[in-house]
Amino acid sequence: LSRAFANRVRRSSSKMPPASMRAAAKSKGRDAKTLKKPAAGVLKAKRVLILDKQSSQTSAAKAKDNNKGKQAPPKAKKRAKGSSTEEDDDEEDDDMTDDDDSDDEAERKMWDEEWRKIRNEEAVEAAIEENKHAAQAPHRTSQAPAVPYFVAIPTHGRWKPVCEMTGKVCFKGMTEPFILVHTLEFLSRQRIPKEVVTLFVATESERESYKTALKGSPWADVKIVLSALGNKNNRNFIYKYYPAGSYVVSIDDDVERISWKISDGITHTGLVPMPDGVFERVIFDAYARMKETGAHLWGLNTSQNPRHMRCHGVSVRNGLVNGYLNGFICRPEAPELLRTFADATEDSEFAVRHFAKDGIVLRYRMYAGITSPYLNCGGLQEKFAAKGEKITASERSDARKEEERWGANELHKLFPRLIGPPQPRRDKKTMEVVFHSNGYPPGEGALRKMISPRLRDDDKLLYAENPKKPGSKSFELYAKYQSATTYAEARKLGARGIDFAFDTNWGYLQVTDLSFSPASDECCLDDVESNIPQERYPSLVANSGSESVRVRVKEMSLGHQGIAISTQALAKLAERTPKLAALEPSVWAKAESPLATVPLSVVRVLLYWGSTNKLVYARRQTKALHAALKSIDATQAARAVRNLEAKEYRRLASEEKAKTEAKGLTMSDGQAKNKFLSVFGRAPGPSASGSRTQQHLASSSRASNNSPGSAGGSGGVASKAEAKTRSSSSPKSKTKIAKIAKSSNANSKAKARTVAQGWGKAKAKAKAKAKAKAKARAGGARAGAGGSKSKSAAAPAGRQPKQTQLAKAKAQQKKQQKVGNIAATSQRKMCKDTPTKRPAAQGSKASRSR
Repeated sequence: LSRAFANRVRRSSSKMPPASMRAAAKSKGRDAKTLKKPAAGVLKAKRVLILDKQSSQTSAAKAKDNNKGKQAPPKAKKRAKGSSTEEDDDEEDDDMTDDDDSDDEAERKMWDEEWRKIRNEEAVEAAIEENKHAAQAPHRTSQAPAVPYFVAIPTHGRWKPVCEMTGKVCFKGMTEPFILVHTLEFLSRQRIPKEVVTLFVATESERESYKTALKGSPWADVKIVLSALGNKNNRNFIYKYYPAGSYVVSIDDDVERISWKISDGITHTGLVPMPDGVFERVIFDAYARMKETGAHLWGLNTSQNPRHMRCHGVSVRNGLVNGYLNGFICRPEAPELLRTFADATEDSEFAVRHFAKDGIVLRYRMYAGITSPYLNCGGLQEKFAAKGEKITASERSDARKEEERWGANELHKLFPRLIGPPQPRRDKKTMEVVFHSNGYPPGEGALRKMISPRLRDDDKLLYAENPKKPGSKSFELYAKYQSATTYAEARKLGARGIDFAFDTNWGYLQVTDLSFSPASDECCLDDVESNIPQERYPSLVANSGSESVRVRVKEMSLGHQGIAISTQALAKLAERTPKLAALEPSVWAKAESPLATVPLSVVRVLLYWGSTNKLVYARRQTKALHAALKSIDATQAARAVRNLEAKEYRRLASEEKAKTEAKGLTMSDGQAKNKFLSVFGRAPGPSASGSRTQQHLASSSRASNNSPGSAGGSGGVASKAEAKTRSSSSPKSKTKIAKIAKSSNANSKAKARTVAQGWGKAKAKAKAKAKAKAKARAGGARAGAGGSKSKSAAAPAGRQPKQTQLAKAKAQQKKQQKVGNIAATSQRKMCKDTPTKRPAAQGSKASRSR
């Protein structure tokens, strides 16, 4: 396995940079092969610059000749052949919060520096043109107008020299203040006006230290405000410091730059620094998007890893908005947006509180801020170091992780539908706060399907302003039917079922007046005639103060806001039962509402009942109406509906039975009732299935038990089917028996065999009857009649064939065998077995013939 992995790394490391980059390198006289890509598919690995030996020596020799007397740049340390690499689990983009800083940050810096040498504006532009999504990045194409804004920088202890605050090789020996070579330098490159920037510090001594450190720099006159100690306290102070409605961009004091993804892939070769002077366009674009979508918070991608970045798109789902760089619109009047838990999870808390209030947060997926919060000293890391004691970065990270885990658990308790239980991560830099990106726990997606409501033509509608994207087909279609005022008019103007489902689910379509006139009068119940109580209860919904109340019904997804029903009509229904009368107006639209499981068509019946004291409905709504009345505790009305169902049930069943008997067929009471179960909205029983032939056989079998044709009620096969067979020995009877045998199941085959045996008896008796008639014609009428009597005498009682053996023999034969062969086989077996079992009765020709 290790050998296979090493080969994979070696193969992926040999890949060349993009064509545009190689061309740029060639134009500068450099060999592009000296720079090789890091391993593709290897995430969070030790990223190194692999230099070819010969090319490195050649480049070093040329540099020595051209730069004699100058100090040579430090050489890159070669990575050992067996360097350890790891692959990260393929997690969802919105859950990734990897800060992507590690102990080899210096080598990653060297990688960026080497690529920066061969990158020029033409090469970068060529790479951007290869990816159409990168060409549409907001900082390149946004036309958002300029708006006033403020830049807030919460900082603590970052006035010290950068060489003391970080162990990165690139800052070794530098004595400039840490904040000056990080965030303030970034703002200078982006040409952000200094008058909009404010530093927020915790103590007066900190303010003096920052003024002294920045003295003589371009940022010497920056505004410094005394804030509060602690990460969350400082940020809460900033949120309340600016007036309501102010647009604030918050940036941490350790931001080095913003990376922009310009090409697809999972390596850092697809990332370039954001061009200088364009960050302000992103600020303006974000404000325009917030105003358009109703959001009040935006941020960048949560991960610096290119695997989890995209070249396009702005996420609107629930997720982390990193505190190192975000923008928000101040709302000091909303205290529920302030942080209250841990310093380590203040940005997660700030993000989820905004999503809980607004239902949306914005995150640019193509941008990521480059910071190293776990490596640098000062700031939040200083909180986790004991006074007068030096600890390692790893120990500080462990202490920070403990507080982060506690804060994640508290967020889960406060927002169980938006935040899941803390999930341990393999990498300490990854947050343990688990966001439910869709705004609800996993597994609820199936319950949130968009369902088209069952509206009537006379239902009155109201459409919102066109929310679709201008220029799209949906925009044009919505513009056609948005002027409709009724359901029939909307369909006439081109609205489809999917349009009604989508528009109602997202709140673009509102039903302003629901028609509840009866659609069918098949069943009608009057309160007085049915002894339904007339008592009324004072309802809370009558005092709602609005013309309509939102009500949830069965045909609605969990995200639906409910259908608008007239307050007056709803109050009359609520007065019928104490359960509905005690409901607050806001509860009717929730999932726990009593009507949340009732179909809209039955809700119309209930509203009509509340206004007229009459239950008028179709038979197929019986079951649903009965369940709805029980759910609202209208037990007397539910009992009346059930009694009417039973009465109609019996009437329809008797009528159907009479029609069947008029045709010469038989039908039991159970079969007649089962036929009408579906009429009342109920599932038919098992006896309702099967062919009419099976029903006929079943009725024949039941009739055979009470047949007077056999002594003592047993031993014979005289039944209605047998009597019908005796009357005629024509081929029609044989055909009918054959059809019976083919279409019946195992039990019916045994019954068919019994009928076949009766047919054999009837054939023998028919011959005897024909002989008797011949004698009668010859002049012996009485003798013929008497002979007929004696020939038709029944066999003695107690005589039974071996039915078990016959059933086994029949089971072994094929279904396609004709009934004639079955009858012949049965006759032979009966003739063979009868003498050994019981002697035949004397004086009976029928018995002797057997």
